[in-house]
Amino acid sequence: VRAAAPLFVEGAPAEAIYVVRHGGFKTVRTSADGYEQVLDFAARGDLLGGEVLGRAVHSGGAVALEDSSAWVLPLRELNALRQ
Repeated sequence: VRAAAPLFVEGAPAEAIYVVRHGGFKTVRTSADGYEQVLDFAARGDLLGGEVLGRAVHSGGAVALEDSSAWVLPLRELNALRQ
């Protein structure tokens, strides 16, 4: 993921969760008036998008702070492993 590019966006369908492999991300939520609130920062080994385990969509977004990468854990595979 290139710097300033989203890993996932608020409201996107819940298809995966992510683990930061390299670099850093900020998690954000946008209010109705367009104000972006930074919720957290994630670095190597941190989980991103975990809130989708109980929801159908992402409640916030994650944006790369620098050129970064993340492992993708598709929910369909995670559910299969859980069973």
